[in-house]
Amino acid sequence: MDEIDSDGLLRHDMPVHPALRIAFVAIGLFVMGMPLWELGRGVWPPNVASLVFLVIIVGAWSIGLPLVVGGIFGSAASWTIGPGHIEIVTRSPFRTKKRSFVPSDVSSFDVREIVAMEGDNTWGVTMVSTSGEGFDTRQFGSRKTAEEFRDRMERLFRS
Repeated sequence: MDEIDSDGLLRHDMPVHPALRIAFVAIGLFVMGMPLWELGRGVWPPNVASLVFLVIIVGAWSIGLPLVVGGIFGSAASWTIGPGHIEIVTRSPFRTKKRSFVPSDVSSFDVREIVAMEGDNTWGVTMVSTSGEGFDTRQFGSRKTAEEFRDRMERLFRS
């Protein structure tokens, strides 16, 4: 779990490795390109089966395009928590966004269960702003770990 540094700040990083971005883009391009390459001849010139091949190609694009967009524009986050302030920085290859919060901006820190389709459920901490916007930390393996992190984060923030 994240520890408080010698400067009194708690840093909580949720990185996205560049290799993961490259993999998402490559897989997405493959999923979009291969059906177009193989089935494109069945679409043009128009014939009886053109509509069937076109539906398959559009279906492949509906899967591949979100992978490419996620690989290019998906963001990593870094939280810096100190006495009386939280700074959340989100970075993607094309933009950086910085949000700062003081105690009057935050209404609660909630522990939430993330239900998994396969395997064990995980737990996370959500910081809810007074405007109702939620900011999530990374996931933890147990409720106890998430509660300990929430308590440490809230204690440092409110001090």
